[in-house]
Amino acid sequence: MPDLVFVKIGGAVATDKEKEATLRPAALADAAQALKAAADEGGIQLLLGHGGGSFGHFPARRYEVKSGIHPKWGFDGFQITRGWMEELNGKILAAFAAKGLKLYPIQPSSCLVAESGRIAVFETSPIAALLRFGRIPVIWGDAVLDRSFGFTIVSTESLFAHLAAKFGPARVVVLTDVDGVFRHAEEAHAPGASPIRTITPSMFESMKEDLRQVTGVDVTGGMFEKVEKLLKLAREIPKAEVRIVNGRDADAVRLAVLGKYNGGTAISSEQA
Repeated sequence: MPDLVFVKIGGAVATDKEKEATLRPAALADAAQALKAAADEGGIQLLLGHGGGSFGHFPARRYEVKSGIHPKWGFDGFQITRGWMEELNGKILAAFAAKGLKLYPIQPSSCLVAESGRIAVFETSPIAALLRFGRIPVIWGDAVLDRSFGFTIVSTESLFAHLAAKFGPARVVVLTDVDGVFRHAEEAHAPGASPIRTITPSMFESMKEDLRQVTGVDVTGGMFEKVEKLLKLAREIPKAEVRIVNGRDADAVRLAVLGKYNGGTAISSEQA
């Protein structure tokens, strides 16, 4: 049986998060090529996810979508954000098709309902069917209906945590635009700086405030929520390897997906 590998294409890889609705076509193409190379080596089955980047986060912030029905805009923000996420998803599908990988989109807002900001119902049968047929499903962080708020935002990491409990991936690889997780945001681009090799629950407690410093427009909590959700996933699936790597480093992406990479930042449920 091939290893099931969840891969998130971060919004900072696919888009310029500082400029609204701006794609990074070269970076996206490189990530697609690296994943194609990993798939061609065999022994893996992919389930992909992607963030909202500058397509989703700008309208979500503008219309305060995470908070639900707005007294001024009503459901407009929900519709607009969903529309921009569909636009981004289409561009990602095209980029992967150009490299020879066909993705099958599963839109979360059409098969998921939240309650008080958390996933309450998630119909995963289409994903299970695609995996059974050896296809590559792709999901994404999305504006979804919420029983309490009307609607809210659910991140890709939240979707992965839910799906991991059901499908039991061997690895979860999150692609970002830096070499891993750094305690302070400015270190990520400092010459010679190295990312944290492993983050455990106790380490996370000591660095929460630092990770809350978000770079760019991100309504889902930036690196703080990524690590928090991935720690939850690691606790639920302790045998899974969970790693954050640089999505612009083709060799790192390919090796991480194949389970042959020790760089980036590993997320572990075990205390050091």
